[in-house]
Amino acid sequence: MPMKLTQEASSTILGQCQVGSHGGELTRPLNVVTIQNLPAEVLLEIFDSYRQHFKHSPGYEKDWNRKGGWFMLAHVCHQWRHIVLVSSSRLDLRLFLTVDTPMKAVLKRLPPLPIVVHYNNGARTAKDMDRMITAIQCRDRVRGITFQGKGARLAKFFRVMKGFLPRLESLKLSHEAGLPLVLPTTFLRGSAPNLRLLKLKPVSLSSLSQLLSSATGLIDLSLELKTNSGPLPTTSLLVYLQGMPSLRRLQLYFPSYFRSINDLGPSTKTDNIVALSNLTSFHYSGRGVFFEALIAGLATPSLQECHAVITDYTPALASHLSRFINDVEKPIFAV
Repeated sequence: MPMKLTQEASSTILGQCQVGSHGGELTRPLNVVTIQNLPAEVLLEIFDSYRQHFKHSPGYEKDWNRKGGWFMLAHVCHQWRHIVLVSSSRLDLRLFLTVDTPMKAVLKRLPPLPIVVHYNNGARTAKDMDRMITAIQCRDRVRGITFQGKGARLAKFFRVMKGFLPRLESLKLSHEAGLPLVLPTTFLRGSAPNLRLLKLKPVSLSSLSQLLSSATGLIDLSLELKTNSGPLPTTSLLVYLQGMPSLRRLQLYFPSYFRSINDLGPSTKTDNIVALSNLTSFHYSGRGVFFEALIAGLATPSLQECHAVITDYTPALASHLSRFINDVEKPIFAV
């Protein structure tokens, strides 16, 4: 748990008092240094040390950029506020905006810090949507977007996402009703060169062509793919993966509701092996036929963890599996 800076902590004497006696009388404390007397560079080190307590938490971005994080430091006094805000890069400051954030007031009163829009439970009202749109329209500042929606609100979200977001690093989208997301061709103008994390569920792979082709710097990719019929989508997916040399974590969820293998249509195979030399973690859930096609076309020399939940078995799976997990440190499989 992150430590808490209390009011008592802010006035703690860092230099210990030296109290002695002379002629039976107590002397005054010597070398008393309070936190209020510390130079700015020392305070900055203390603030950054406080941030490190949040760093390894799964909710780091949210916790550090809310009331319990740098907001609390900035509200102690004018000096602390100045140090925090002028050190935004060192302290990794973000405006973490949720459905309850008064967007206009926050954007007006605070410096132009990077923005993270976090609407993980969607927008409850039209006013909520308007607040989110206000934030996204600061296009040069948006670093992350998490959004869940359906119907008219999802359509409105896609309309505002027609513009290019040059510094977008994280994108997490989900359909509130569990239907496949179909990204329009105008989404992000078909380009996301700085994207590092992408999580979509569920989604139609055919609508991802432009986005995946441009997201060559991805480090973390998580897709729940829905395909009711037609050829196996693994061939096109492998093509996209080939353009992601920095990928470290891959999570794929394929449908398991086909009545028979014939529902999938013909399989197209590729003789090329896609090398993901930086991939260390691979999670898979779904039909064995998809998994077989994937691992037959992948080489992952740095893989440390493989977790697969396979809902059926295919005769050729064993041979492909043997090659794939040969160097994996922690393979976990369930059929």
